[in-house]
Amino acid sequence: MQICPNPRSTYAATQAELCRHLSVERSSINQIVRRKQLVNVAGLYPWHQIWRALHGIEGTLLSTHLDELRLQHRNSIILAETKNLETALKTPLIDFSGMAGLLGVKPNTLSRRIADGRETLPFPSVNLGPRKRMFRPLEVLVWREEGLLLDLPKARDTDASPKGQNSKEEGSFGLEKAVFGAFSQKKEACVD
Repeated sequence: MQICPNPRSTYAATQAELCRHLSVERSSINQIVRRKQLVNVAGLYPWHQIWRALHGIEGTLLSTHLDELRLQHRNSIILAETKNLETALKTPLIDFSGMAGLLGVKPNTLSRRIADGRETLPFPSVNLGPRKRMFRPLEVLVWREEGLLLDLPKARDTDASPKGQNSKEEGSFGLEKAVFGAFSQKKEACVD
């Protein structure tokens, strides 16, 4: 797993860093920023906004949440080796093909199984727009290697969060989550 190279700031991302994190071209970023109502502050996008608007998680809780995850999943080697949860989650997102590849399934096969209703995904996707679903590599790897679902802190519903995040058309915070048919039989989901 490749960690996002030294961001200019731990508190905010430049447009280039945001593009790298979301794995999108610069030509796509303005539309995503507008749709998700991210506010550019002096040329930077605050990570707390990125976590809430795009990921649906409370970024301010990530620094302490790793300890909770380690307690919850004491046998997890990946979590034990993770030094900083926020840094690990800043890793560039992967698309459907990348996610399927990490799971060891051909993308077309997985897509057909999902379309047929035979399988669904156990971890959330990050909704960047119509037909643009991305995945956090850490969640895919923890599921693949250890059969664990990460219970990341949900974003708080505050005035600071962008409007429309809870609309039904985008799903709760643009995330979708379900149980993964055949894979759920092989792995044990450890979520309280």
